[in-house]
Amino acid sequence: MNTCQISTTEALYDKALSLRYELFFKDCNLSKEVLFDKLESNAIHVATTDESKLIAYARLSDLGGGGFKISQVVVDPQFQGLGYGKGILSFTIGLAKKEGAKEIQLNSRASAIGLYKELGFYEVGERYPSKTTNVPHVKMMLEIST
Repeated sequence: MNTCQISTTEALYDKALSLRYELFFKDCNLSKEVLFDKLESNAIHVATTDESKLIAYARLSDLGGGGFKISQVVVDPQFQGLGYGKGILSFTIGLAKKEGAKEIQLNSRASAIGLYKELGFYEVGERYPSKTTNVPHVKMMLEIST
């Protein structure tokens, strides 16, 4: 297994787009254009692979002023529950720290809150339905100590 940054010109990025669409948006009958939000083009894209097989993906965005956001975290269903989500998140948090992160935010599906809490994130505010998919989410934060 290998976890690393990937470029948007790599085949792995295209695989990540497909996996993100399949797991997050397809059942909502949304266009694939939903993948290309305002964070996509300037984000750091991270993948966990086994040779050329994509296992997990995460996106890291610099929000400025020491703030970062992790989003679009997906694990191929055949590899879920095996620690790959936690692994790619740990790697992505490490990248944010190297980039000078003071805090990292994310919007967690209600079903994934426990995973993020294991990594030190805490809930901020009330749960809400995603504007895009209507799936229950909650904002979560991780403060980085220096």
